[in-house]
Amino acid sequence: MEAFENFTAKAGNYAKYRPSYAEACLNYLAHEAGFAGKDIADIGCGTGIFSRLLASFAKTVYAVEPNADMRSICQQECRTFANIRVSDGTAEHSQLPEQSVDSVTVAQAFHWFDAAKFRNECRRILHPQGRVALVWNQLDWNGAILGGIRRLCADLGIEYIGFNSSLLKDDALFKEFFASGEFVRKAFDNPLSFDREQFVGRYLSSSYSPKADDPRYPAYVQGLRDLFEQHRQGDNVTMPYQTLSFLGAV
Repeated sequence: MEAFENFTAKAGNYAKYRPSYAEACLNYLAHEAGFAGKDIADIGCGTGIFSRLLASFAKTVYAVEPNADMRSICQQECRTFANIRVSDGTAEHSQLPEQSVDSVTVAQAFHWFDAAKFRNECRRILHPQGRVALVWNQLDWNGAILGGIRRLCADLGIEYIGFNSSLLKDDALFKEFFASGEFVRKAFDNPLSFDREQFVGRYLSSSYSPKADDPRYPAYVQGLRDLFEQHRQGDNVTMPYQTLSFLGAV
């Protein structure tokens, strides 16, 4: 099974509960990185969360997504944006024309790609001097809440395959991907507050979460509710996310 199929039947939760990205990161990409007014390919766009943010300053956003459920919601959510074009395609085979875009972005998806094949595809679709921005919302891997999620999965026999955010601290991943091993790393504070519904929905949207017809689903949902109760302050849990950007040529 292709990795992107892990999100089939989870697109609704993904669209509704996945968090947004730091405004400061978008301002950085638009102005310091020079993406404003340019044609951008947003690869592995999912339900279009990042694509819609890019649309506020891009000339055109080509939102490419291989998962049919995610792409369908992306089309619905982006229908009022005249400068977003949603299409089927993978990171390794985007189906975009050669030298058709000025920039490439990837939000919360690069770790699913074949990095070498994706780099070749970026080289094919980018104009000369075009650059790639890899973006993640990062939560502390060693934090209590993620530790609780991992224990819950272990107790229920669920293979936890969430992205290990500690990989983002290892420059080797990016030195291998970017041309000459050169890139610019930026971090932007993005603290996020979730009520119980949002917290549960966020972790139901994860690639590893059981689907509604899985016999482990009720226990997983109850475990998420218990975690929320353990960590909430008032009616919400505040999670200290950062939005990270890795920018460079390929």
